[in-house]
This record gives sequence, structure tokens and C-alpha cells, in this order.
Amino acid sequence: MILTALEQFGDVLSVDILSNPLDEKFAPKRAIVEMKDQRQASYAIKEIKEHPFMIRGVPRPVTARPAYASLFHDRPRKYRKSKINFRWVEADDPDRPLFMELKRLAKRHAAETVYLTQELRKEEEKRAREQEEKVKENIKKLDEISSCVKDNTIHRLSKYYGIKYDND
Repeated sequence: MILTALEQFGDVLSVDILSNPLDEKFAPKRAIVEMKDQRQASYAIKEIKEHPFMIRGVPRPVTARPAYASLFHDRPRKYRKSKINFRWVEADDPDRPLFMELKRLAKRHAAETVYLTQELRKEEEKRAREQEEKVKENIKKLDEISSCVKDNTIHRLSKYYGIKYDND
């Protein structure tokens, strides 16, 4: 479905859907789209920024930006494979303050992640509302044009402005 919607901008080589492992259900989905060349990619980004992105006739809140090499799944960093060792930290362990600080930092990072995810969700909802308003404005304009054609107002306007209007 995404592939079909993006092919209007050029030749799509691949689409990789990314998800947020910390919030799989509600986090906005991301996709890395590889186009045939830089010109097509730039055109797609420009069009997505300027116009509502339609999938099956429904506008979707979408942002687009150029990717960089480290985003692609086929270029992950190399990690050393080593066995993970763990142990319980006792109350009298000399390393306990260090581990408690790491635990506090992990909780803080989790809270920050939740906050940032909520802010991102709000931003996406705002973008969706803005795009919905633009679509409503466009529909209103098209309805006005349609009514001008139906009630022959367009013929009077064309005569007034000296513009040739063909009914085709």
C-alpha cells in the first residue's frame, strides 16, 4: 500500500517499515524508502512536504526527510558477541551505589522516552489536523468551482474577464 502510494513520485527500490520497540502499539511508524536516484527522492520529499499524502484516497499525516546511510538495516554496527554475566547486588556490596545510580538513570531514561513519545504523538496529531483542514479547504474550493459550472456562473465570469471558456 505504501509502495503504491510512493510510486507516484518515481521508482521505489525498497521500503523498510521501522517500529519503536518501546511503544509498538501507539508510536508513529517510520519507513525508510529507497528511490532510484537523488532527483526522485528530492521530488518525493518536496511533494510530501507541500501536499497531503494520500493512501487509498485518505490523507495521512506524513513527514519526509532525506535518509543517511546508518538508517538502513543492511548496515548495522558490528557488536561484539560476548556472554552477559549478571549477579544480585547485596546491600553491603561496594558497587551498590554505582548500580543504584545506573538503575536511577535507566528509570529516568525510560521516563524521558515516554515523554518524548507523547510529544511526538501530539506533534503527529497536530500535523494530521492541519492536513485534514487543508483537505477540507480544497474540497470546499472544488465544490465552489463545481457549483459555478453547474449554474453557468462560469460563462458570465468568462465573458466578464474576456476569457474563452470551452465546455469540454
